[in-house]
Amino acid sequence: MNNSEYLDKTIKYLEGNSYKNNYTNEALKLLKIMKSQDNVPDSINPVLAELATIGDLNSSSWYEILYYDTQDKKWNYYSSKHNFDSTNTRVLKWKYTKDCLE
Repeated sequence: MNNSEYLDKTIKYLEGNSYKNNYTNEALKLLKIMKSQDNVPDSINPVLAELATIGDLNSSSWYEILYYDTQDKKWNYYSSKHNFDSTNTRVLKWKYTKDCLE
């Protein structure tokens, strides 16, 4: 079983678990973030991404238009040269913007 399959199995187990608390919910969120790091666009086309910042006390999420630089292997904002290396921000899921408008 490879890493991606293991993450899928663990996420499925936690989502189906009837006993949930803050710890399992946070674990599920972190596992989904880890899973999302393996799933990246294959080009520099714009994507609509759900982002999350996980801090010491809480977490938050929002949507933003991004692109994935396949050379540097980094997510970047269109609005600036800033990428996610210096923050706790992670991409949870994404979809090509052209697919959102069809």
